[in-house]
Amino acid sequence: MATNRDQLEQMYGSERAANILRGLAAMEQSIIGGESQTLACAVGDAQIAPVCALMISTPNKIETTPLSPGKKIIGRGEKSSVQIEDDKQLSRIHLSLTVHSDGRITARDLDSLNGTLVNGEQLWGARPLEAGDLIRVGQTEILVLPIDAL
Repeated sequence: MATNRDQLEQMYGSERAANILRGLAAMEQSIIGGESQTLACAVGDAQIAPVCALMISTPNKIETTPLSPGKKIIGRGEKSSVQIEDDKQLSRIHLSLTVHSDGRITARDLDSLNGTLVNGEQLWGARPLEAGDLIRVGQTEILVLPIDAL
């Protein structure tokens, strides 16, 4: 587990390293009974190693979901692949995250009513994401975690 602050700062910069460490600390506090979370994505019968993970902190819970190549839609509606029902400030389809085959991650606001912030800046169009980036949608914070930090 790469939680050494100096290593993280070298890899991701000080702000992103601080986000990662805060996210890992929050995730540790949210694990009930010491159960660890296993991150894997199934495609058919094959397991695909995730590129990174998202730590999603909603008004009522914290959970982690893996990101593998492909597109994820985040919102509160049934058509969202990452459904966040307990945040009424989210649009039904709020944000898309695309993981490209080369590991790059792109975020795009889907014309949501309340908008999307990445590291405190309004998201307009598509924007690349990196480990340690903090996305805010409604009352929900989504932290992009490097897979080796878990």
